Amino acid sequence: TLVHIALRFHREDLLATLLSQMEGLSGPTVKRVPSYVAPDLAAAIRRQLALSLRHRKGSFPCFYLSDAATYTLPPEIEDLPRNIQDQLYSELLDTDAKTELENELCINWSEEITSVLGSRLYPLWNRSAGDCLLDAALQATWG
Repeated sequence: TLVHIALRFHREDLLATLLSQMEGLSGPTVKRVPSYVAPDLAAAIRRQLALSLRHRKGSFPCFYLSDAATYTLPPEIEDLPRNIQDQLYSELLDTDAKTELENELCINWSEEITSVLGSRLYPLWNRSAGDCLLDAALQATWG
């Protein structure tokens, strides 16, 4: 998401602009795709992202951002004030899907992994535009 990319590249100015749209709102709001809310910021982040692409050589040449195959939230989120953390998580994560998946023991069922190692899976919020599979694949590859 744009918030994740702004955090990763230490762009506090972009993060402040993205989050300022949400300050002072009470009650549940309709989530909007960040690039619709702030198209100029989205363009700046896309340019930064394009500069970060690397090209893999060998039998399967492709572009990639990181050698890590697992999507993780940046640890710097823990340094933010609690209300900002809550706001970020509410925008990034799908808590209803998480509850449903945990109740069905599809994710976070291992006590050793969740409690002892402190690792959990969280479903990302996915816009409902009829292309959820494509959106999920893009979120996993581009963040």
